[in-house]
Amino acid sequence: MNTSASEPIARLPFRFDTAGVVTTIVRGVAGLVAILGGGVVYAILARRQAAAAAGLLAVGGGVVWIGRIVLANIEGTRGVITRESVVVHPGGFYGMRMAGPAGTFPLSMIKEVRVDRVLPGDDMQSRGYERVVLVPKQGTHDILIAREDLDIGRTLGRNLAEALGLPFDERLAP
Repeated sequence: MNTSASEPIARLPFRFDTAGVVTTIVRGVAGLVAILGGGVVYAILARRQAAAAAGLLAVGGGVVWIGRIVLANIEGTRGVITRESVVVHPGGFYGMRMAGPAGTFPLSMIKEVRVDRVLPGDDMQSRGYERVVLVPKQGTHDILIAREDLDIGRTLGRNLAEALGLPFDERLAP
């Protein structure tokens, strides 16, 4: 969810979707695989170069392998937060499930709302961002509910903590 700097207010029920970034990455990988597949067909049918086709197939296999790693490790979920519970659905792409928790979690299981601040690097093009997460009391993975620009995530996290009656915490992420 992208919010404007002037009004990152959390109102319940709060709907969240963090799968968009991961979906964009996987769509790019799928586009590259399609281009490589077209290259394989061209190399075989038009150019009659089996070695070139084999090379493109090997590159395509590597791209698919990297895409599966991305899909398995970058969290992407969708859901809704109410005063009683948090309902989380895993994101997906053509039947492949994204990383992240799934299920219905009673609000009594949530310990706090936390904002992880990722500050910009030393180069001029680096931008920082913030991850807003719900931290469970025990046994469950953190629930990522937003990736926002610096300070917007902090405001959203504070507003959400206030709306849910939960403690708020922020920290610098590595």
